[in-house]
Amino acid sequence: MHSSNRNAQGLMLRFAVAAVISAEGCSELDNTVTDYYATVGDAERDLLFERGWLPDIIPETATKIRITTDVGANTAIGSFYLAPTDVGSFVVEALGAESEQTSNQATVTVFYKEGPDSWEFSCSTQTGLCNFAYPKYEVN
Repeated sequence: MHSSNRNAQGLMLRFAVAAVISAEGCSELDNTVTDYYATVGDAERDLLFERGWLPDIIPETATKIRITTDVGANTAIGSFYLAPTDVGSFVVEALGAESEQTSNQATVTVFYKEGPDSWEFSCSTQTGLCNFAYPKYEVN
């Protein structure tokens, strides 16, 4: 009888340890949130720009905005769509990166800095899909 109690206690202890390990592993995931916005206006109403996850240079015509933020790591990744014909003007006018675009490039990658924050944008001139990464950092 003691043997079966000991086995049951051992099994319960293993379950308890597994639960703690699982909970600790998931705690990092609790900082990650993915949000979707149909338009820039929807993102503005949710204070996405005010909170600093995206700069104000995103054109009003951007749609299908997806962003995954990790508050603990202070990072974000995501995407949005522009009309393919708007990608060049987004790069040239908004980012001032004339040298980053040529008429033959299918994808344009641009780094944008605003104060101590920076974003990397990679936009397809064929589909209008713009992916971005936002590593928040402090400049020394």
